[in-house]
Amino acid sequence: MVVPIYRELRASVAGPDLILMGDSAGGGFALALAQYLNTVNIPQPGKLFLLSPWLDLSLSNPGIKEIDPMDPFLGIEGLRKAGRSYAGDADPDMYMLSPINGCMEDLAGIHLFIGTRDILLADARKLKGLLEEKNIPIHYHEYEDMIHVWMFLNFPESKAVREEIIRLIRQPVPV
Repeated sequence: MVVPIYRELRASVAGPDLILMGDSAGGGFALALAQYLNTVNIPQPGKLFLLSPWLDLSLSNPGIKEIDPMDPFLGIEGLRKAGRSYAGDADPDMYMLSPINGCMEDLAGIHLFIGTRDILLADARKLKGLLEEKNIPIHYHEYEDMIHVWMFLNFPESKAVREEIIRLIRQPVPV
């Protein structure tokens, strides 16, 4: 459903100026959309911003259990239930639902922001490792003691990271 909107935006906005950004499930959605664009030969946006992204509906990463007690907002069981509901009859491991399982080559420049008290941290670190293994650049930003989607809250760190995101958005995309 969003591909026609993306095409329309591509027609009116210069490629480097077009940005996909999402938080939580929207961060996973943004990554899945970028992966899908490559499968249908639609040019990538200039940049991709993933804020506390939900990258794997299965929540099978063992590191999640260690972080679960520290996350004041999200929990494994609630996320699993939401993931099953969202996936419906589809395979939750398919990249459109769990983009950590998708092709990472030829994507826009990825900027990922996550906190250490976010249950989704384990998969953010996993994505970082997968990309580094393939020599695919990622701009990874991990913030100590920050919680899920903390960048939208009224913490001093939140204001600072919003300013950093704006700076990165304004930064020209290398050609």
